[in-house]
Amino acid sequence: MNMKNLLFLFLIALVSFYFFSSTKNLVEEKKTFTSKEISFSFVGDLMCHSPIYESSKVEKDSFDFNPIFEEIKNDLSHQYAFCFSAGTQPRPRGD
Repeated sequence: MNMKNLLFLFLIALVSFYFFSSTKNLVEEKKTFTSKEISFSFVGDLMCHSPIYESSKVEKDSFDFNPIFEEIKNDLSHQYAFCFSAGTQPRPRGD
């Protein structure tokens, strides 16, 4: 056997040893992954017109909008709820 063939066999043996030893380590190591769940709800266009303000008024400049959301509160009972308020906001009288 000449030196070229001997070197070639040595390289094949070295690569084979490296491949099988690293594969063994991959099989022995078990990774544990945990998953977490988050939930979102999105609501758009919360329009607040005069009748809504009037029905939600509890005192001068004090409002309670909870009754309006009573029927959909289960739909908004996620970890994160995003609501988009569309329209203009009222200005205090006299401005």
